Amino acid sequence: MKKNLIQELENFKGKKDFEFNNCDSVKDKIAKLDSLFLDIAECFLNGHFEIKKGDNICEIHPTTIEFYYHEEDENENSVKDYIMYHRGKKRKTGEFYQPYPIGVINPHISGIDVTFEDQCIYYPKFRASALIRAFDINGNCEISMSDLFDFSNKKETRSTKMYDGLLSQFSIADAGFSICWVDDEVEHKKDDFDKNYRKNVAVLDSERKKIKKNEDLKSLSIYSDNKTKIEGEDYYQDIRKWQFSKK
Repeated sequence: MKKNLIQELENFKGKKDFEFNNCDSVKDKIAKLDSLFLDIAECFLNGHFEIKKGDNICEIHPTTIEFYYHEEDENENSVKDYIMYHRGKKRKTGEFYQPYPIGVINPHISGIDVTFEDQCIYYPKFRASALIRAFDINGNCEISMSDLFDFSNKKETRSTKMYDGLLSQFSIADAGFSICWVDDEVEHKKDDFDKNYRKNVAVLDSERKKIKKNEDLKSLSIYSDNKTKIEGEDYYQDIRKWQFSKK
C-alpha cells in the first residue's frame, strides 16, 4: 500500500481545522500536531525524490524529517515557531509574505524544506514545512556520489547536502533534468519511528534570539522543560519532538 504525500500535505489544515483550533491550550495544540506530523512523516519516510535526466535516474530517500509550524496571529493560544524562515510580514509594506504553494521546495541556510502553508494570499493563518534532516541516495548520476556525500553511517546527516542531492547530480545541458516526488510502498511504519527534539532548536523569541538558561522565558516557558548546548552556550531546549527518523 502507498500513501500520497501531496494529498496529506493538502489535507493538513492546522489552525483552520475546527477541532484543532478549539484546543484549550498551546500544549494541547502541540500534542495534536505531534499526531498530525507523525502521519505526514510516514509519507516522507516511505517515498523519495526522483531526479531524472534521460534514462538516468537518481533517488533521494529521506531518513530523518523535521517539522516546523507557526501561527501568524497574536492570540495567547497561538503556536509560535520563531525559528521558521518564511513567516511574518514584509518590512517595507507590512504585508504578509505570500504562502508558497503546497509542495514547494524551499532552500535556506539550514537546508531544504518542503512547504505546506495555509494558502490564503493576504493573511495566511499558519506556516508549515518539513526539513529533510538526513537522507540516503542511490542511482545513476553524472558525478561520483563519494565526492559529494558522507555515507559512513549509511546516511548523509548534513541537511545542507540536499542542495547537492537535488541540484548537483546532472547537467542542465541537453534539456536539463527534472525533480519530482514518488510515493513508495509503506515499509517503515509510523509506530516504529524514532522521535526526537529538532536538532539545534532552542527556544527563540520573536526576533529569533535564543533564550539563554539564565534568562526569563516569560510566555515562552510553554516550549521548554530542560536545556541544551548549542554553539558552546546553554540554551533552553524547545520541547517539540517533531523530528522523526527511520530506525
